[in-house]
Amino acid sequence: MKGKYRSILVAYDGRGGVSRSTAATFFHGVAHGAATQRGDTVAHFAALDFIESHLDELGDIFPDLSAIIVHRNPVGAKNLAVSIGKALPVLGYGSSAYTVDGPTQHWVAIDEEEVVRRALEHLFEHGHRHIGLLIKNGPAQRLRQKCWRRWLEARELPASDDMVLDLESVPAPEYFRNPRRLKSVLEKTTALFSTTDFDLPPLMHAATRLGVSLPRDLSLVGVDNLDFDAFLQPPLTSVDLNQGAAGAQCVEALSRLWAGDRTPIREFAQAILVQRDSVAKPGSKDG
Repeated sequence: MKGKYRSILVAYDGRGGVSRSTAATFFHGVAHGAATQRGDTVAHFAALDFIESHLDELGDIFPDLSAIIVHRNPVGAKNLAVSIGKALPVLGYGSSAYTVDGPTQHWVAIDEEEVVRRALEHLFEHGHRHIGLLIKNGPAQRLRQKCWRRWLEARELPASDDMVLDLESVPAPEYFRNPRRLKSVLEKTTALFSTTDFDLPPLMHAATRLGVSLPRDLSLVGVDNLDFDAFLQPPLTSVDLNQGAAGAQCVEALSRLWAGDRTPIREFAQAILVQRDSVAKPGSKDG
């Protein structure tokens, strides 16, 4: 039996390249979940800055608004929860690197331990024992670095700082203009795990210019399964955060709230590994 008509507003932050490319997939999951799980619910999509500047008008712009889901912006989720959390639920979706305590009562999180485990297990199963890291700044990226180190150390595998390509605040194309650091890391590794796919094309280009054959000399696994991954040479194996399924999971969680369950939502979304051609058995260093 259908309940009261409801609407869900998905707030996205369009400032980051990865955020822009994944928010639409997440929204499609929310819309599909609203249509199939609820039947009486529709989904809307709007930029976070638009929502924040029209708080007093949201009820008129989005009739029967019953919840807001904030995509991968924990600060925005908490600000909205403070502003309107007593009037309607605000659910955050994003990395488990961010705290889910405080004003944001409800959270569906990316399980970063699982993300890293799926990537490293895949490389390990192909025989790699010297797995380096490509990382950039950000709480989610730094948590993935910690997970990388813990996973390797638990298996008594090397996880030293000289196996890490740390972009810090430097864009990847600029970082790889000087290949000295890359050459040093590649001498110690047969594979690299990148905390995001977004920075892998410049690395692949720089490695190829150094005469590194991919994946024969260097295997690669990234995170996010971005649209361009299938068109890289070689096509990139990546951990897909499965954001369509996560969007549907958020709708199911909200349904429990609407049914009267006031328990704070604390859930993990499941990631999946998308295998392509960027992983092969290692060469002499791990042979």
